[in-house]
Amino acid sequence: MNLDVMRRGVIRVVYEDAPEMLPDRQHALMEVIERELARGPVALVFTVFSARSVDKSVPAYWRGVTQRLAPQLCAMAIASESLAVRTAARGFSVVNTLSRNEVVVRAFESEAPAIDWAMDQVAKAAAPSDR
Repeated sequence: MNLDVMRRGVIRVVYEDAPEMLPDRQHALMEVIERELARGPVALVFTVFSARSVDKSVPAYWRGVTQRLAPQLCAMAIASESLAVRTAARGFSVVNTLSRNEVVVRAFESEAPAIDWAMDQVAKAAAPSDR
């Protein structure tokens, strides 16, 4: 796994293979997320290579994380050429929506639009509200 804080609030995570996505491999990422959350809203961009499936423990883990850290953790973008990975991401998005979780999740076929979208989500979350 490679981690990169692209700019304040946008964390890029590159998984080279499926085992890197497993919950017990997320400790370093969680430290970075917690550090960035102290500064403001955070969006995650996951770029997933070489994964042909997603272990069921992965969405369960991230569901717990998103419930705990929303709304400061405001968005998750999952970029992958793998249809299985994108389908899992879309399913995770539906579960979040139905459970009224405020973290927006979106799947992308490539990384560049995922990064652009994540940056927009952080900007929206950081903008003063008219409420």
